[in-house]
Amino acid sequence: MSSPQHRNEPPTEVQELLNFISQTAGVSAQNGPGAAVPPPAEPPPPPTGQVNGMDGSGSAAAAASAAADAGGGTAEEEEAAPAPRHQKLIEIGATVEVQQVDPNDPLNAAQSWEDLNLPDPIMKGIYAKGFAHPSRIQGSALPLLIQRRQNCIAQAQNGSGKTATFALAMLSLVNPTQRVPQALCLGPTRELAKQNAAVVEELGKFTGVRVNLIVPQANLSVLDGQIIVGTPGKVQEQLRKRRLRHDNIRIFVLDEADVMIDKNNNMGPQVHDIRRFLKNPNFPLQTLLFSATFDDDVKNFAMQLVPNANIITVRKEDLTLKNVNQFYMDCTDDNDKKLMLLELYSVLNIGQSIIFVNSKQKAFELASHMKEYGHAVSLITGTQKQSGDFQMDVQERDRVMEEFRSAKTKVLVSTDVLARGIDVPQVTMVVNFDIPLDRRQSAGWSGQYQGGEGLVEFATYLHRIGRTGRFGLKGIAINLITPETMPLMEQIRTYYACEVHKLERDIELIEQKVRSLRDDLRKT
Repeated sequence: MSSPQHRNEPPTEVQELLNFISQTAGVSAQNGPGAAVPPPAEPPPPPTGQVNGMDGSGSAAAAASAAADAGGGTAEEEEAAPAPRHQKLIEIGATVEVQQVDPNDPLNAAQSWEDLNLPDPIMKGIYAKGFAHPSRIQGSALPLLIQRRQNCIAQAQNGSGKTATFALAMLSLVNPTQRVPQALCLGPTRELAKQNAAVVEELGKFTGVRVNLIVPQANLSVLDGQIIVGTPGKVQEQLRKRRLRHDNIRIFVLDEADVMIDKNNNMGPQVHDIRRFLKNPNFPLQTLLFSATFDDDVKNFAMQLVPNANIITVRKEDLTLKNVNQFYMDCTDDNDKKLMLLELYSVLNIGQSIIFVNSKQKAFELASHMKEYGHAVSLITGTQKQSGDFQMDVQERDRVMEEFRSAKTKVLVSTDVLARGIDVPQVTMVVNFDIPLDRRQSAGWSGQYQGGEGLVEFATYLHRIGRTGRFGLKGIAINLITPETMPLMEQIRTYYACEVHKLERDIELIEQKVRSLRDDLRKT
């Protein structure tokens, strides 16, 4: 936990903010863990894209942006194992513990892609993306997933290369000559499912493997791809209607698994129903659960759901991202927060920014408020039907995401539909207009904090700020705090033992210096 004197040292926070922005806006990480390196001088020419039902998400811009989460980087030497059962690995400054099914079986992490003995078409896809070495999570997990075909429950930091880990596990298992579904990957949102499909398609572009996307309003006329990627509700529907074959599926992946298997979440029953469809006496089903966060209850349930699983975990204190500098700004109430965003707007436009709120209604109101003052912002929320006029259809969600990925828009107001997994490398700043709240711990919760303890949704906070600071780049997170919500800020500091500095309200000085730094960076 940070000491009181650290919490009350504001003189350097503005300079820290400027330093972080200067390293994020338009600059690539150099030789950092999880950072992509330049591709070969003459990569093999890519074939025609093979993602079905993508509704435009298979475009070059969308696929390239989404595939950034593949995250290869410079491999670093492992620490020596202090005990035979657990090995300690360091990934982006965090302590990673690998608990193997067989404690006597030594873990030989892959230091290079060649160590994995992957087929040549997969290797061509990896190197065409410019990933020179496996990241820490990839080097630790892939030998267990590919060479031993074992189950795994993996928790790793945002931006560490989790997506490429399970994408390569699926690609290495499926048979391209058999035009039937052989791998199934589920994600909690439409946007994340589309992103994951694009990553698989990019890495598998030379394999002949087809990817089908199963999300609302996708083209589902032909479902003969070897790899199926989708959301739980729509996949469950296709299985029940017998439109999706499941008798050859050998690997089942849950991305952002903690939210999908949570028994208190609507997706939990859907995932369990899908899992029942995948039972096949002819061969074992390999099951992989990935997320940046697993609380103790969900992790225990995951271990029951996935027997004989290798478990990769990160210490809770190491979860807050080292390359995301966290700040808070004092505001009197929500109206003052809106005024603060208007003042911050010019800074939000340096790079790209996401503003998170706790409800769909507030997202629409905040976006409308900023537009009334002449500020260009885009908006994305879920599509669940609710009373009132606050609705957004899937076509609008797709359009908003495509524009944001291609940097046509700079500032995005969002509910937690974008909190998990979405990767837009240009995002340099995340603003929490609201601190995420745990609805289950507050009787009569209405979307507005009324005081009390134990209300922070810690996992969601971590996922939100993880939308910036990807793959070794620097990012910043600003929390807008009122006197009533200051206890929530203290909960976050205590839970993650992290520093959250106060940021003074000198927007003119911040903007002037940040723009100067941005101009200098463009000249390099």
